[in-house]
Amino acid sequence: MAFNLAKSALNILSSPGDKLEARITDSGNKVLKFASGDGSMKASRTEYPNGTIHETRTYRR
Repeated sequence: MAFNLAKSALNILSSPGDKLEARITDSGNKVLKFASGDGSMKASRTEYPNGTIHETRTYRR
């Protein structure tokens, strides 16, 4: 699941300074974070071992 989101995120890594981080924590959480280089958007997604998914997105005008 996180791989699909990461694959989609690669399409928006087009500006200098854009950052994408994907990792699996010691407790088994799958974490994906994106931040645009100009600071206009941040997004994160955490998938917990029990199947719960938590997503946040922050936009600046």
